[in-house]
Amino acid sequence: TPSMTIATDDTAILTQNGFVRDGYTFVGWSTSASGSVKYTDGASYTMGAASTTLYAVWSANDNKIVFNANGGSGTMNAQIIKTDASANLNDCEFERVGYVFAGWATSPTGNVIYTNGASYTMGANSEYTLYAIWTIADYKINYVLGGGTNNGNNPAGYDINDSTITL
Repeated sequence: TPSMTIATDDTAILTQNGFVRDGYTFVGWSTSASGSVKYTDGASYTMGAASTTLYAVWSANDNKIVFNANGGSGTMNAQIIKTDASANLNDCEFERVGYVFAGWATSPTGNVIYTNGASYTMGANSEYTLYAIWTIADYKINYVLGGGTNNGNNPAGYDINDSTITL
């Protein structure tokens, strides 16, 4: 937005804002760097006896995180966080039979970056997706001998992830 020249005590319409800020919405002009809105976009302005600087006032946008089950099942609502704000992520509500939720990644095959409830700082994009990352559940098979004895040929138990299980 170019500077304006207005004579003392004259009134003019402020030039429409031409600035952009990713992740924010322009809400008006202030007379100080950290002040509140004094003039809306295109408002009428009466010039005083000296040059004046107007400062853009921005409002952080509400952006959302979409949670992807990434092979799991169930539903989970998106989480809304304002640009540049930090919040704790919602706990995973998805399920996957035979797997345990390990955390959230930014791609379907990525490494875990965020755990349940981890702090997340929102970027400027309107939408981000986090993908559930799953690890195989560790189940065990244990023998209950019912009064019998192990003749030494059988182990006390097996991991379900062993490639071959002989009972």
